Formats: sequence, C-alpha cells, structure tokens
Amino acid sequence: MTVRRIIGGSLVVAGLVGLLSCTPEQDNGKETTQTSKSATVEELAESEYRVFVGDPAPTFSPISGIYSFPEGRTGVSAEVNVNARDKGKNAGIARLVLYEDGREVSSTEGDYLSVPINHNQPGSHTYEAEAIDNGGNRVRSQKISIDFSGEPIDTPPRFSSLSGLYASNDGSLNLNVSDIGDNKGLKEVLLYEDRSVVRRFNPDKERFSTSLALTSLSQSGKHTYHAEAIDFGGKRSTSKSLTVNYER
Repeated sequence: MTVRRIIGGSLVVAGLVGLLSCTPEQDNGKETTQTSKSATVEELAESEYRVFVGDPAPTFSPISGIYSFPEGRTGVSAEVNVNARDKGKNAGIARLVLYEDGREVSSTEGDYLSVPINHNQPGSHTYEAEAIDNGGNRVRSQKISIDFSGEPIDTPPRFSSLSGLYASNDGSLNLNVSDIGDNKGLKEVLLYEDRSVVRRFNPDKERFSTSLALTSLSQSGKHTYHAEAIDFGGKRSTSKSLTVNYER
C-alpha cells in the first residue's frame, strides 16, 4: 500500500490498470489518500505528482533513447547507445536489445547499452532497440541510420546539444564532450570566459567530463562561456555559449 499526503495540490494519475480506490482520511486536520494497489509515485512539481498503477510498458526518450557517435555519417566505426526507462509495478528493464537492419547484434540485462559498430564496406545501416521489462512488456525505440563510407575518416569532436555545456542549480558549470569513431581521441579541451581561455584540459581519451564551481571562474559582472575541443587529427568543435550574471 502506498500513502501520499495531498496538501493544497493536485495528483495526476497515469497508466491506470484496473481500479484505483482512494479513501480520504483525516490526519491532524490534513487530508491523506490511501491506494489499494501498489503504485510508484513521481513528483512533478510542488504539490503535484504522477502515480503509475499497474505495469505500463517501458519508454525510450525521443532524444536519448537511441543515438550514435558520430551521428549520421562515419568512416568505418561508430558507437550506438541505448537508454530505456520503466515505471510502475514490477519496474525494471529485464533485457535491452539492439537490432541492425532487423537483426539482433547485442543485448544486455539492464537499462543502458553501448555497442561499438564497425563496417569496412560502404553502406547505410538502420538501428533500433527493444526494451523488455520485468513484467514482460515490450516496446521498440525510434530508428536511426548511420552511413558508413568504408574508409577511415576523422570526424570532429561532439558536444551534446543538451549537456555539452550547461550550468546547474548547485552553482556549477558542466562540460561534456566526446570524440568517437575513426581516429578517436581528445587532445585538448579549452574553456573560454568571454574571449579568454580560463581552463585548459588534456584528456587523451575518447570522452571528457568536468564540473567547475562558477565562483572559481569569476566573482562579479556578466560573462559568456563556451568550450572548444580539438581531437588528435586536428579537428575542432565549439560548444554552445551560455551567459552568467554574477550578483551579490
């Protein structure tokens, strides 16, 4: 039995299977709601919740459910990543499967799968994932395509459009960049404040992430930040920019 206190807010109920019976009770003058079935409660905002009752199917995010490094076009190598989520009764991903052109190429137990792909012959291939949860529910992801040239090429580093460079509520500046594919590897990553380099990193690996306290960069005024990544082949990429106002 799951108990959730409702105080001056709303309860959003999604994915109902069977009947949800609610019996209001008084507790020190404040209303509580009891459910007769096991449920998973997700807080959406202040005083607003979503309740998953029964066993809904897994889901793939439209953005990060399935994606590749590099995106769209490469030489002979790439990496396909898959993320699935599952909520409700019996929550959990029992098996995650990756298909190439309809044929299974890899699988794992759990909600994340990363698969290196290599093709020495030119051609385009389509990738799709399937998630199977603990209750046996199945769902397929959207499809992505990768065009292989069949010859090694040096693709530039990649900053994610969402998490390449962003500021967190805890006052930190976060940086994420990768160089996957042929001739992979990050030689140098530079962080700029306005037009000046304020941090220099030498990752010497395929992926690099760091988090810096914004107050370690500046203490006052308005400043714009962006990052630049250089791989071992000399290819460069620049992140999106963000502006920070330092106030006292």
